[in-house]
Amino acid sequence: LYFMGLAILVNAALMGAQADFSVRAARTGETEPPELWVLGMGLGLLFTAELLLRITARGLGFFTGDGWQWNMFDFLLVALQIGEELITALTQASSGATVNLSFMRVLRILRLVRIIRLVRVLRLIRELRTLVHSIASTMTSLLWTVALLLLLMLVVGIAVTQVAADVGLEAPEALAEGSVAYEYYGSLGRSILSLYQSITNGVSWRELCDPLAKHSPIIVVLWSMYIAFAMLAMLNVITGVFVESAMASASEENDLDMANRLWEVVDRMNIDDSDGRMTFDMLKDQLDNPMFEEYFRSVDLSISEAKFLFNLLDFGQEGRIDPQDFVEGCCRLHGPAKSIDLIQLMSEITHWHRQWGDHAARIEE
Repeated sequence: LYFMGLAILVNAALMGAQADFSVRAARTGETEPPELWVLGMGLGLLFTAELLLRITARGLGFFTGDGWQWNMFDFLLVALQIGEELITALTQASSGATVNLSFMRVLRILRLVRIIRLVRVLRLIRELRTLVHSIASTMTSLLWTVALLLLLMLVVGIAVTQVAADVGLEAPEALAEGSVAYEYYGSLGRSILSLYQSITNGVSWRELCDPLAKHSPIIVVLWSMYIAFAMLAMLNVITGVFVESAMASASEENDLDMANRLWEVVDRMNIDDSDGRMTFDMLKDQLDNPMFEEYFRSVDLSISEAKFLFNLLDFGQEGRIDPQDFVEGCCRLHGPAKSIDLIQLMSEITHWHRQWGDHAARIEE
């Protein structure tokens, strides 16, 4: 998997080199080195061989089983690459034939989409996987943020454009085509673009304000209110929402990763040789695993306190724990207590208090 990920990176670098030589060819007539074509053919054969091996190994399951979406994506990209090479070869073989260069460029750009497959490789690196998962979890917030920004800029843009129109009626030369005011406020679209540039450091809002300020002082008030609300209020709140969403996603990803690694350690124990439950001796044999060392540090325990952890999770004090209960118990000990944990504790205390009261009443009788 790492080898194919490296091949995908090399393919992306090759596409960049081919694009660079295409620009040089358009300017100076420089031809593309044959080494790039050989490298491209080699990568194409590698991707095709990998795809054929996967199809052979899985059969129809390649198109209908788990991960079929990615499989179809890979199949389409390999087919596009083969199609591009065939078209290129036919064009070179037919001296009088012409080829649609725009079509060839589209095919070449589509091949670059293969780099998206690197997201599948990132799952092997926990830190990168956490970052990607956190970014992906903010996409919904991003869409609503864009909608809110568009709404704000539309409302303010209409007001600013109306002020510019009034200035144009009083002083037509101020809004004449080619003037600075026309570039910034010549239409509603230009006004919205100017508003967006002002909050993304594209253009200083003072430069946007000056062309109309000497004709209509109200534009200064509009810009000041817009910048104050957008920069000091809305963007700060949006940043907080993004940070909270990313932190929640990272915490969830870390918990899931912790559970998966705990299961990997449990799978190494010879639990099937017993009654399906694990003993402390089985746990003790795995204490030198780096994963356990990391887990014990996360719950402020040392390896020497493994017996205490085992007894803590052995609610029946039988000396054996079901693997599912062990993993779930370890995950619940990892991180701060949740509200459901406190409610469960209160419920159990109330239950035992009631039972103790009934027992004491029966003894008194």
